[in-house]
This record gives sequence, C-alpha cells and structure tokens, in this order.
Amino acid sequence: MKLKYIANQLTPEDLDEVQRILLAYHLGQHVALSGPPGVGKTHLVEQIPKIVARPLFDITCDSYMTEAPLVGYPELTGENGHTITIWKSGEAARAAEENGIFYGDEFDLLPGSVQKRLNSLFDDRRKIKRRDGKEIPAGDNFMGIVSYNPSDRMSKRELEEAVADRFVHLAFDYLPPRLEAGIALEETAGLSLEERAVIVSDEMLRFLMKDGKLWKDQFTGERITHMDNAVVYDVFKRSGQNILPQKLAKKDLGNKLADYFVSVRSFSDHGTNKLPDDIKHYLRDIGEVTHVQLHKPSTRIIKSTISQYNLLSEMGMKPEEAQSYATRLCIDQIGYGKFGLQHLGKGTVYDALTSLAQFYGLLGAPRQRTDFRS
Repeated sequence: MKLKYIANQLTPEDLDEVQRILLAYHLGQHVALSGPPGVGKTHLVEQIPKIVARPLFDITCDSYMTEAPLVGYPELTGENGHTITIWKSGEAARAAEENGIFYGDEFDLLPGSVQKRLNSLFDDRRKIKRRDGKEIPAGDNFMGIVSYNPSDRMSKRELEEAVADRFVHLAFDYLPPRLEAGIALEETAGLSLEERAVIVSDEMLRFLMKDGKLWKDQFTGERITHMDNAVVYDVFKRSGQNILPQKLAKKDLGNKLADYFVSVRSFSDHGTNKLPDDIKHYLRDIGEVTHVQLHKPSTRIIKSTISQYNLLSEMGMKPEEAQSYATRLCIDQIGYGKFGLQHLGKGTVYDALTSLAQFYGLLGAPRQRTDFRS
C-alpha cells in the first residue's frame, strides 16, 4: 500500500513526521501536533489508521464544548413501551473501547477543565470513568493525538500544562514553497522525492528507504527483500538536514537530561540570575533576564524521552543521533506552543533552550553553536 501523503517535516536526524508518530505509537505514547493552519496536520493524522490498521475517532473542538461528546452522555430511548435512559460513550472513550486512534483537532480551544478530564486516559492509567460510573479501559493499541495552532501571545488559551505533559510534541513548519505549489496544483511529479516505507506490527517497528531499486533498513543499511506488509510513502527532503556525529559523553542520557532540567527550571524561575557563570557566558546572546515562562520539565518527560532513545537505538540508529532526537523531544515539550515562540534577546525562548542543551553536550559539541541568529 502507498499513502497519498508527502512527508516534509524532517528533523536534523532525518526522521520524518510519519516515523515520529509511529515511534510514539509503538511505545504507547500520545502526540500533540502544533503548527499554523494548512501545513498538513489533519491529513497526516488521517494516514496513521491506514498504517496501523486501527479505527479513527475524530472531533473538532471549540471553546463551548463540554466533556459529553468526548467522554459520554445520557440518551433517552424507547424499550417495551417505556422510555429509559442509556449512556453512550463520547469519541475519546469510544476510541479507548475500540482500541483505536482518537484525534482532537483545535484541542487548545477546549476549556481547561475539559482538557484535564481526559488526563487519566492519556497517562499510565489509560482509562476513563464516565459520569454514569462505568470505567472504560483503553486497549493496548489506543493512541491519542491532538492538534492546535500556537501563538506567541501569552494571553491566548493554550494546552493546559498538566495535559501537555502527557504528550510527545511535534511542531510543524510551513511547507517548502515548491512542495506547497505542487500540492496546490496537484502536480507533484516534477518534485524531487524519495520513497520510504514502514513495517509496523505489535512486535516490530522498522523504517525503510529506497536505494535505487533496492529497499534497505534506514538505520542499519540491511537489504530488505520482503515488502508484503510495508506501507510506502514519499518524502520531500529539505537541504542541510543531517547533523554531524558527536562522541557521547560518559554520563548516561538520564543523568544528562536531569542536569539540563535543573538549569531549565532555574532559568524559568530566575532567568539568568542564578545560573553558573559558564552557562551565563554561553547564553550571552539573550542578555540579562529575570524570569522566563516555560513548561517546566518533569520526570514524566525524562521517562518518555529515554523510551524513544532506547527504541531508536534498538532499531539501529546511531546512539549520538538517537540522543540528539530524544533531546529535541524534550525541547519541543518544554517550549511547546507559545512558550517557545517568545522573543528573547537575539532569538526566542526555543533558541535559548537549544543552547542550554548544547551546553550539556546533548546536541553536538558544546562550542558548535548554530542556534542563535546573527
């Protein structure tokens, strides 16, 4: 099977958005997609059920929506000449019951209390209780995906922090002009595309790429001869995506992330005031600041990040690239939505978070700074 979708949101480690969602799916994690309208978030979500062979339950949210269409609601019905009340599950609860994919578009428009009502479904509990008392457990293949359009206005409603903490965050950018024009004109034959494929099962996740007429494992280079269960799609590659390998530090990833988070929390509470002098010097481009609004990182983020790192390493990705990608997941989660878009010195909060990660050796050699604009 071949998807009618052209992946284009590649990370510096050469992972595309289809692969990134499937990594989360394989680990039982949920995904939040952010980005401006028209960049393909909904179209991407529509492809995932085709790949994993699970039903899709989608709903467009708004600021007036209650929990009823998401969790459940009573309904009057006739039976043996009598009127009785029965309860029906909402879209999120139905997705859990039927082991499917839930997609909440414009999820940030929901009132905060409604967003948080779904927390038990999106964390390790993986269940939700309707108002009639029925508890609905999620199947092993249940996945939640939400999307929203971020803004740098701090007054704009955003994902609740307790909700955002339960998702892996993927930020979408505008499409490359040539690809955008090709899609609009429905003429993509002239684009420079490459073919990729994924093989998904309960036991295995594999990423493939086409080399001439041969299919190979994207990470190990092993030749693939059987493509019966593969799902194929095209990729539009931007230039300059790949990163230079780095030598991993002696500390393991968990310890390095924990050290990084200490500085991030201090940066949020006190700006540059209480950071060590060597880090202050490293962040000199932002000047003196006393407070930065961030989504403070939690242990849940470390756990989620290390799971992604371990899976990519097991699949054959180079450890330094797996570490780099896992670190970017942390940065995307700490600076999700409007938090990362705030201006700070010569760049943004997202740039500062990237610099801190580079300082701790999580994103290449500490002295190779490419994050701030000149």
